[in-house]
Amino acid sequence: MNVKKYSYGLLAALSLSATTVYAQTEGEATTAPDVIEPAEIVFSEGNQQVIEKIASDFSELGDGHSEDLVKTLRTGGTYSVETEVEKVIVDNEGNPVLDANGLEQTEIVIETVTLDADGNGMGFGEVSLALGLTNALLEDGATDLDVIAALSNAEGNGILDLRAAGMGWGEIFHEYDMNVGQVMKDIKASNREGAVVAVRTDKPQKSPKSPRVEKAERPVKAERADKPERPEKVERPDKPERPEKPERPEKPERPEKPEKPERPNK
Repeated sequence: MNVKKYSYGLLAALSLSATTVYAQTEGEATTAPDVIEPAEIVFSEGNQQVIEKIASDFSELGDGHSEDLVKTLRTGGTYSVETEVEKVIVDNEGNPVLDANGLEQTEIVIETVTLDADGNGMGFGEVSLALGLTNALLEDGATDLDVIAALSNAEGNGILDLRAAGMGWGEIFHEYDMNVGQVMKDIKASNREGAVVAVRTDKPQKSPKSPRVEKAERPVKAERADKPERPEKVERPDKPERPEKPERPEKPERPEKPEKPERPNK
């Protein structure tokens, strides 16, 4: 089984031990990589707090050595990982050596993979951008070797390689079809969710409550005296009936006028 392994930076100018490998080789990593501790650098208390804050934002990146990565990018130093790799044994002419059954013989070798920031220290904001993009590019379960390859590789298309070539952060994110704002927003949202879960799971248990002292009974409130009944309203006396108007007496009939006597003849 072959797994491609990359070189990470041009360190020809550095006098490193012969065990450091930068050429592209073929092999299979058999164990998790071991981190070589970088030279101790003393940071101010304020800077150390910022470093720890950024490292906590990317605590699940790679194999969990985010603080070493932050310090490396901040100072422009180097970050090395040792790993055991199974390699095919070859002869002087580069041909695989076969065993009695005609199968390729292999051996386990220890190789050191180094991320070299080439002395180009970054501001804390740039460190967050570099690790934020790295985190967005890698899938769950990525190792430190994957992190190093994303930041810098032999092909020169790693994040730090593009930055060293003069590209701005917006251009670098665009190169990977990523949006700066969205990537950083997702990281903050993920960290907030993780913080909430941590608070819920790590919340200390409350001490048992002391027995509750019973409240003294409130004195019974004296009953309010009954309100005296309102006297009944005196009924109004009936209005006396109006006396009937006496009937008007009938007008007496007028007597008939007596007949006029006849006049005597002249």
